[in-house]
Amino acid sequence: MDQLHFQIVLGTTLSVSTFFFMSRPRITFLLGAVLGIIGCILTGYLTYKWDLLFSLTPGTADIGKVLDTAEYIHFKPFAHVPSYVSGMFCGYLTVRYRNAQISKLMQGCAWFASVVLSVIVIYVPTPWNQGHLPTKMVTALYAGLHRVVWSLPFWWLHYACVTGRGGTRGKVPFSVSLSLSLQTLEFIGISVLSMTLALLLNITCESPIDTLDRMVFRSVDKRIMKELNNSTTVKKPPLSEIIENNHEKSRL
Repeated sequence: MDQLHFQIVLGTTLSVSTFFFMSRPRITFLLGAVLGIIGCILTGYLTYKWDLLFSLTPGTADIGKVLDTAEYIHFKPFAHVPSYVSGMFCGYLTVRYRNAQISKLMQGCAWFASVVLSVIVIYVPTPWNQGHLPTKMVTALYAGLHRVVWSLPFWWLHYACVTGRGGTRGKVPFSVSLSLSLQTLEFIGISVLSMTLALLLNITCESPIDTLDRMVFRSVDKRIMKELNNSTTVKKPPLSEIIENNHEKSRL
């Protein structure tokens, strides 16, 4: 119950902070920074205290520890507060300084810094994912900081695309970023399997039953069609006769 209350309070605070960002930017910046720092420290501290992993890594055969890391860190909202706050800051700064004049040199430095930070976050744990796990202190530091560090390169990428400095990347639709490889492969696999099974079902069941139905009830169908044709070929009386009959009925 305490955990539920914590999540409600945290979610409410972040929602209110986001809502009042434009009207109270300084207070919101301060509150967001405090929440982000608390999220980083809490994630690193719990990782160190409970001897968890730096992330959901394939570098260990201890499935229990992987599940504990997912349950107690990865699926908890406090671990993702720093990256959320980082994105909130990025959105505000993009709107606030959208028309800022930035030299080509500064733009190049921003692209370079974004690439460097991304490479660091991705490739630093490479030996760890191969089984050479780091010490508890390094694990705690990486666990507490890697999410917010990973979000920082997207500051410039987002700003550059919004302000027309992103080149071809700025013209790519956002849906491309949402097409995750695992979900896409799963969708394609399920679709192909469903159509294959549907074809087999049609060949083995639907088509034979449909053919048998037409063979058995062909005579009945012919009789019904003949009756329908006869009913449609019945001659109707001429219009003058119909009018005269109606007049006679009205006199009576």
